Amino acid sequence: MVNQIIQKKVDFFESFVKEHFIKEQHYYVYNIEVFKKLSYESQLQPFLESLKACYFKNKHYYLERWPLSYNQFNTILRQIFNKNEMNVEKKVKYTMSKYQVEYRVYFTDEE
Repeated sequence: MVNQIIQKKVDFFESFVKEHFIKEQHYYVYNIEVFKKLSYESQLQPFLESLKACYFKNKHYYLERWPLSYNQFNTILRQIFNKNEMNVEKKVKYTMSKYQVEYRVYFTDEE
């Protein structure tokens, strides 16, 4: 199926993941703590601005919603994961009757 949201591969996304996500044994973890850290350090807005070159113009509303919620940012990440054909594992963690989605991103060039 043709991706009608993102026009081209997001080349700088791998470096963004390696810089901001939590490094584990063989993968990088993205969860609510990473989102809060990105938000607190004002890293979300510049990242979303740089993504505008990769998105179709009529889909920029995904990037321009503000304030951005955790689930809305997850949607953007899933779109990039699909376009870049990345190996991603999704885990749902339940805590006190609430759930949090956690993504594990695997890179093939990792040792």
